[in-house]
Amino acid sequence: MALSPVQLEGFNQDGFVKIPNAIPPALLKKLQSLFEQEMNRWEEDTTSRIERNGKAYITNLELLCKKGNLAALELLGSPFLLEMAEQICGTDFFMIQEFAVIKQAGDELHVYWHQDMLHEGKGRCFTIGFYLDPVEAGDGALQVVPGSHRAGKPICELKEGPAIELPMMAGDILIHDMMLAHSSAPMRRNALRRVLYFEFLSRQHVLKENIYTDELVKNRTHLIHAALHHYQQVHSNEGPAQHPFAWKNEWAATFAPVNDLPALLTKIYSTPIGARPSTYCFEHESNTTSNIYYPPVEPDQLLQEIIHTWQASALAYQAYLSGGKTFRYAQRLKKHNTRISDLLLQAKGQLPETLQQDADALLHHYSVWTQKWEQLAAERNPSPEDEFVFANEVTFPRQAAKNIEAEYERLSRN
Repeated sequence: MALSPVQLEGFNQDGFVKIPNAIPPALLKKLQSLFEQEMNRWEEDTTSRIERNGKAYITNLELLCKKGNLAALELLGSPFLLEMAEQICGTDFFMIQEFAVIKQAGDELHVYWHQDMLHEGKGRCFTIGFYLDPVEAGDGALQVVPGSHRAGKPICELKEGPAIELPMMAGDILIHDMMLAHSSAPMRRNALRRVLYFEFLSRQHVLKENIYTDELVKNRTHLIHAALHHYQQVHSNEGPAQHPFAWKNEWAATFAPVNDLPALLTKIYSTPIGARPSTYCFEHESNTTSNIYYPPVEPDQLLQEIIHTWQASALAYQAYLSGGKTFRYAQRLKKHNTRISDLLLQAKGQLPETLQQDADALLHHYSVWTQKWEQLAAERNPSPEDEFVFANEVTFPRQAAKNIEAEYERLSRN
């Protein structure tokens, strides 16, 4: 199911296109079942969560094409999806990563304005969102700034442009350019919003801009081969009416027939992805020159900003784990942790006496962590893709963090 000329023109000009009822109903049910199963796997490193008022919420899932009933892998091998990927990216398309963003009533999850990946525009790349639940306008639906993918401005400027909201139904898909500015507010009316995302690029694009190695691209292209095999196996009884995808990738003929799918998936996923991180704006202007934008903080905002930055740090840590524990992700994590230390120092004098020891415990943890980080960086002078791991005997004082979160909740109710 290639995009129509009108849909393709809309994607090129506006940076997004919505396709209603694109996921086959049977596959939609499989995907919903997969999410129900994976959302109960709290111990997984590829599961991110936050706490609100003493309750934990799953917010992200990763590496879904190798998990559960393999519904995500079947989706990846679907002809309608691969035809669109080829149409936008070319015959050398591949999927760099798959992940899910989950919102639940009560989690107050705000996805800040961001672009999925900054690049030089030497090729086309896109993110496709598969909606497993309906999303109403004004209740956590995606907001986008049409045409922002062509503007060439920083994300904190792009978010000031005229935005529109995109309500969706279960089974709909939304394709957007990876440079499109987008965000979503917390969901408060409905109970659940689950969206599965695939990110597609082309081999020539990433090689021209030195985004990923050819070895990684081939590995992720091998996942397309596995997905095609799985899709054909699942739909083998549908006969000639089933429309196969004619894969034209030059590597296609080099991949051996799939005899052991679980073993192949294990091999593919043994290579860390290390996907290039998104670029965020945390709502206000910032004095920093990095791709992570932090707002200037007034006294009454300090605790709120500490909580927000903890959440960003938790997501960065999950990306560090799933991305192979590389220096690229360790650098991003350090930016968040440094910001938390600065905020804690500002807030310490305004915290009640009962929380002074909690603030000291957190500051001690971050101080030791930073010293070890900087010592290892000085010793190794690592490149972005080098493994960057060190032990910290001063573990994160979770109870101290919970005490400060409780103080924020108390203040926010007053």
